[in-house]
Amino acid sequence: QNIKLSELPFSDREQSYFVNSDVEFSKKFSGVTTSGQSFSLLVVASKSARTHHDPEICLQGLGYEINNSEILQANNLRMRELSLNNNKDEVLYWYVGRDKNLLDYSERVWEEVTNPNQTWVLVIIGFRNPIDISREDIHTLLYEINVSSRHLIQ
Repeated sequence: QNIKLSELPFSDREQSYFVNSDVEFSKKFSGVTTSGQSFSLLVVASKSARTHHDPEICLQGLGYEINNSEILQANNLRMRELSLNNNKDEVLYWYVGRDKNLLDYSERVWEEVTNPNQTWVLVIIGFRNPIDISREDIHTLLYEINVSSRHLIQ
């Protein structure tokens, strides 16, 4: 574990979304990769898709402008990348399941319909500027977060 994380408190608004009876685990962090790239991290584990919201709608509701949304692949890890605020900021997100990951909220809702009572972990990582996921420190960060998130699933 080369990543230094500092836990951040939830705002009142975030607490109403992420700290309730449907949520099994939720934490927010700030961190820095080994090369000094700072990031923020939100991890929410729940059996309820309602608790996960749709990150894209959630970000827009918080006032962020989404310029682009696409799927990225880092080795065997796939995620959705959002470019925000005239491509100055970047958010990566995905849903971690027991044996697969999902890249979009509609898939997450469908999983709840077809496989109820299964825990999923929503991972959202925000960066202040565009990143290159092929860089070793970024790739390691994504991989370690994915593995750690899978451990939250009973």
